[in-house]
Amino acid sequence: KKKGKGQKKKAASTSRRMSVAESGVGGVTEEAAIISLSMQGVTAEQVFRVANQKKPKKELQLKVGQMNCQLFDGPKVLGSWLYVQLEGWQYQPTTSVFELNYTTGKDRRSGKSVSIKLVALDGDGAKISTLMTDHAKNIKKAVKSQSKEQKQAIKAANELAHSPTKKALRASMLG
Repeated sequence: KKKGKGQKKKAASTSRRMSVAESGVGGVTEEAAIISLSMQGVTAEQVFRVANQKKPKKELQLKVGQMNCQLFDGPKVLGSWLYVQLEGWQYQPTTSVFELNYTTGKDRRSGKSVSIKLVALDGDGAKISTLMTDHAKNIKKAVKSQSKEQKQAIKAANELAHSPTKKALRASMLG
């Protein structure tokens, strides 16, 4: 159908639609965990039942993934933090409180420090902390090996550019 003059177009929706498997966020990460356990050196993703310390009766889900951790209220994402952006995390076993620390804003110097305190409902706070630490170590290791490979490639390119064969080839082309 063509719209005539004076008829308005419907505004495009600015909200994003999210889809979650029938089994929920936990089902998706459970499948990923099964796959990652079959791969050597890959730490599994897991979902933990938590609650905000200020509202302990409201159950939330904390997904600890390979690159980040995410906080969900059912299918709704409440927050997502890359490990490289977090200032740290800690677990206090006496209170079962797990704490995430990060800075808002574009950089840590100009941003505001924020702390989210979550209660581990199943007493999994130590497991959450250990899993996050394992993922962060894997990221650091991957970045370190990648930068080592990049340095080796640059060194090889420089050596090739200044090698006698390259000079001889250049001289023969110039005449």
